[in-house]
Amino acid sequence: MGGKFVWVGVFLSLLVASGFAQEMGRLRGTVKNAKGEPIALEVVTATHLATGKVMRALTQKDGTYLFPSLTPGIWRLEVNVRDYFRAKRDGVLIVAGKEAVVDFVLYPLVQIPTDRPLGHAGPSPLTAPTPEQDFAPIPDRWRLGFPDIRRYFDRPGEIPYLRGHPKNPYRQNVLKGDYPLFGQDYFVNLTLASEMLMDARRLPTPSAVSGARAGNIPFFGKGEQAAYSQTLRFGFDLYKGNPAYRPRDWFFRAVPVVNFNYVATRENNVVDVDVRRGQTRFDTHFSVDDLFVEKRLMRLSPYYDFASLRAGVQGFNADFRGFLFVDNEPGVRLFGNDKANRYQFNLALFPMLEKDTNSGLNRLFRTRRQTVALLNLYRQDFLRNGFDSAFTIAHNRDRPAIVYDDNGFLVRPTPIGFVVPVQGIPRPQSLRVWYLGWAGNGHIDRWNISHALYWVMGKDDFNPIAGKRIDVNAYLLAAEVSYDRDWRRYRASFVFASGDGDPTDNDGHGFDTIVDNPNFVGGPFSFWVSQGLRLAGTSVGLVHPFSFLPNLRSSKLQGHANFVNPGLLLFNLGMDIDYTPRTRFFVNANYYRFHRVQPLELVLFQAPIRHDIGYEVNFGVRYRPQLNDNIVFVGGIAAFFPGGGFRDIYERRKVLFSLFGGFTLAY
Repeated sequence: MGGKFVWVGVFLSLLVASGFAQEMGRLRGTVKNAKGEPIALEVVTATHLATGKVMRALTQKDGTYLFPSLTPGIWRLEVNVRDYFRAKRDGVLIVAGKEAVVDFVLYPLVQIPTDRPLGHAGPSPLTAPTPEQDFAPIPDRWRLGFPDIRRYFDRPGEIPYLRGHPKNPYRQNVLKGDYPLFGQDYFVNLTLASEMLMDARRLPTPSAVSGARAGNIPFFGKGEQAAYSQTLRFGFDLYKGNPAYRPRDWFFRAVPVVNFNYVATRENNVVDVDVRRGQTRFDTHFSVDDLFVEKRLMRLSPYYDFASLRAGVQGFNADFRGFLFVDNEPGVRLFGNDKANRYQFNLALFPMLEKDTNSGLNRLFRTRRQTVALLNLYRQDFLRNGFDSAFTIAHNRDRPAIVYDDNGFLVRPTPIGFVVPVQGIPRPQSLRVWYLGWAGNGHIDRWNISHALYWVMGKDDFNPIAGKRIDVNAYLLAAEVSYDRDWRRYRASFVFASGDGDPTDNDGHGFDTIVDNPNFVGGPFSFWVSQGLRLAGTSVGLVHPFSFLPNLRSSKLQGHANFVNPGLLLFNLGMDIDYTPRTRFFVNANYYRFHRVQPLELVLFQAPIRHDIGYEVNFGVRYRPQLNDNIVFVGGIAAFFPGGGFRDIYERRKVLFSLFGGFTLAY
């Protein structure tokens, strides 16, 4: 019986020993002189950099040495042989269950000749003939990590180094591009994001004939609405390159998107052209935000300036604040930089896709008869250090078409005024316009300055409000000045978008964009900017969601640009408050006026209409509990007080409001 226990103990000991051996690593190599001759019976010293543990091995007759069992980690190797320069290798990585190989070549010391004259300028005989003694090549530097030790054992709350894990995006993670997926320069980055947005608002809600309930103001009903949107994004990036110091060699990105949205109103004929569909709508849509390949074409300078080509569905923003063109569209884009990144350039061509009405996402494989071409040139430190400028040339070619949106409303041509026929002759709407722009963003001392100046010119073959072909000539000027004082930023902003003073002549002086999404005067926190307002008695909008321009378009995403519009004067005072590193507050007060009211008076057959639109105050908060964008809470409330012109159009004196909350969760 006792013998059985002895054999069981021996078996368990061997099992433990084999398991322990699997957790260790091996190191071998050779020690030779510059002539290739082995150096025998010399000591190779290995020191573990994390624990300080020292081990030694003796070279054999053929110059080989062996450490059969080393603790995984980073080691330093040293060989000190008489009459030779000392050799040292730092950063030798020992991996459990694997064998590392480090060979040494020793160079003999050179005696200084006694007859050398003082001040001799030739090469020093003590200089090693090669830098090998001070340079240690590491086969996989990405996975070196950090030693498993605490720097300070006596401090409460000291957190030791934690190893990476693919399920935890906050640690080193192969799925987040922290080190290669395979090889030394092939990286992958996976992203999962959930974006939820809830919105409640009170708007003047025009109805097709009259309100759904008796006693309402004619053509207006109950204005309360609620909306919910849930967007799921799945991102996959695969690229080759060395992101530590140079641009990628090639890049592939795919970001499929799924959206669920729901809206509830208190009036018919709002969520659908068919009043029998009721007052609520639920919709889903699948699309892609990005689906492109990118290839670096050439290096333009020793400072890794480059030129790359990107083809496929991709996002693009024409300026710093989103005034002109912000969209994800299929296209081809040549981009890069020069002069040590002081200049950056973009040359892009986008054949546009149709949009899903309710989600705003692309409708795949359904092209729109519109082409947008853009040329950008960015210049860092323009005029003075700290101030950057972007110069833009853009062309918008929007061809004629008859298109109804997903809810059954006509969006092209613009359903207002003379839609198509003039004296029985079809004259479909078609645009060919050019934009010239200069945008700046930066600081002068402690003053932050951001501005944009755009001039648009071209032809509208048939404008439905003017009822004829018009020449386009319009302007936009936007500027923001802010001052930082400790944790507060004080802001003052101004916007001037030219309006058309004579909507029946041959000129269109009302400014309009291609697809804007301005991060300005409060952005999503602003009532006027974030909420679309339909124009009474028509099928067009006075202003559209995420735009401040009263452009009288049928839809910002699906309609033609319209250059016969009232224009806008906007004045803003605001403050950003960094309450904590996690919490930021936004406060804004905005005042709005029409530049010209003649287009409104013509469209509504109503005069006079006053210039005063109204003013609003809005408040927003952004909270990031993890100090990054993986978890973000956003919320805001805005109150709009109608002015004389707004009351003339909508017959509303009540305060309008919007209240929203958003939650983003990303991996």
